[in-house]
Amino acid sequence: MMHKSKTPILLLLLLCVAAASDIGEDQSTVHVEVWNKLEAKSNIIIHCKSKDDDLGIFTVLPNQAFTFHFRRNFFAGTLFFCGIYTEHAQGTYDIYKFTRDGKRCYKCTWAVKESGVYGFADGNSISDIFYKWTVVH
Repeated sequence: MMHKSKTPILLLLLLCVAAASDIGEDQSTVHVEVWNKLEAKSNIIIHCKSKDDDLGIFTVLPNQAFTFHFRRNFFAGTLFFCGIYTEHAQGTYDIYKFTRDGKRCYKCTWAVKESGVYGFADGNSISDIFYKWTVVH
């Protein structure tokens, strides 16, 4: 009689248990906020998408935010990027990248300012990511 190895099944089971205990049910959904913090009090235009989802084009008023949420894809590596346009500048940036943000934030907050786009990890008031504008008019 042939004995089949149970090692692959056990490894898969351990991987699933480890992933579930690491992220917890609360943290499988990510919330993203992109705030218009331009001092000039002008609108921004934002267009966000992933490989599978186009969230559309939106106008964000001063001191307002564009928000969205999604469930992370642990195996495919979730990525959302946004084109952000102001009167004087524009750029396209990775707003959520699983390899960078998977443990960094579950509520990922961004502030659009004259100098660029600032990212904030969970609960921090000091930005840890800064994107300069790629095109300045």
